[in-house]
Amino acid sequence: MPTIYQMTRAQYRRAFRAPAAAPAPIGPGTVAAYLNKRLAQIGVKCVMAIPGDYISPWVETLDAPSTIGSGLIRVHANNEMCATYAADGYGRAVGAYGGAAKTVGCVAFTYGVGTLNAVQAVAGAFVEDVPLVVIAGSPSAAQFRAQRDLGVLWHHMFDGSLTDLRIFENITAMAVRIDNQATAPALIDAALQTCITLSKPVYIEIANLTETLDCPEAPDEPLLPAPVTQNAQSLAEAVGEVMLRLRRAQRLVLMGGIEIARYGLQEEFVRVAQLLQAPYVSDLLGKSLISEYREDARFSGTYNGRNSQANVTALVSGADHVLTLGVRDTDFNFSGLASADYVPDTPGEQMRNLTHLAVRLGAVRVGANERY
Repeated sequence: MPTIYQMTRAQYRRAFRAPAAAPAPIGPGTVAAYLNKRLAQIGVKCVMAIPGDYISPWVETLDAPSTIGSGLIRVHANNEMCATYAADGYGRAVGAYGGAAKTVGCVAFTYGVGTLNAVQAVAGAFVEDVPLVVIAGSPSAAQFRAQRDLGVLWHHMFDGSLTDLRIFENITAMAVRIDNQATAPALIDAALQTCITLSKPVYIEIANLTETLDCPEAPDEPLLPAPVTQNAQSLAEAVGEVMLRLRRAQRLVLMGGIEIARYGLQEEFVRVAQLLQAPYVSDLLGKSLISEYREDARFSGTYNGRNSQANVTALVSGADHVLTLGVRDTDFNFSGLASADYVPDTPGEQMRNLTHLAVRLGAVRVGANERY
């Protein structure tokens, strides 16, 4: 490749920019159309976009007819961090994937100056299991080679070695780069299915001009969450131990946490409460996981450790068994206590003489604090 200063204008545009003539409209059989349809299928409705140079060609496809834009609506926030928090809130507030109103947040930024401004907000969504798709426009493979061989900086990239991708690999459940139309469908599907299976952010980087490349049309069958792998024998043992203790319970209290909302299990949670005929409380992170005004479940308050209301404290401390479902032990829950079943040296602390049964994604803890 000739040096950047020896290139003709035509060579430069051919290697790094859109054609000099206005490009033909992006049609249905392109990478952009495939991505848009798959986004709509998993529950993306609005794309919070800051349409910088490398991402603007894709963002503009959202204004195209539904055969290309798939009905997605672009919303322009003030900056990348605001856009990500807006998408994060959208994913939380409207409903979890798998529920009646499945939604996934989505943001779109340009390379470096855009994506790196959103890192903190994306990391927060990752920690709190918010389904979020980050679409990032990026320099092409030719531009990365130009940085390597000629020292050309694109948006003041750090070192030319896919910096944004490497950063987002650490704060998303999956990070992929789309720079070849042959692999685009598989990578897009893998990332989006990971998002809705784990209820966590994913990162999809689109190389410059890749959105215009020919690609098979997306199937009409939507992506679905993948089954969670589990050991049948271990599951049966855990169910048996939990049921053994539930049969002993005389004053059972059920506690719901944030995972119930994230994985769309609200109705299943209500059904468990009905079958157990037990009152339920939420933890602080799980507040309003279902409507507190429902008449088919016995909502009894929000448990927050030492800061709980007196009636909630009395209910929990008077229980002989507490079954927590989807509760996260964090320093934010329970007002600084290590967990809901924390046993301090001081007497009179809530939950110190009861059996705690904790069930959450991938783990069951049985019999904490029990005295038999």
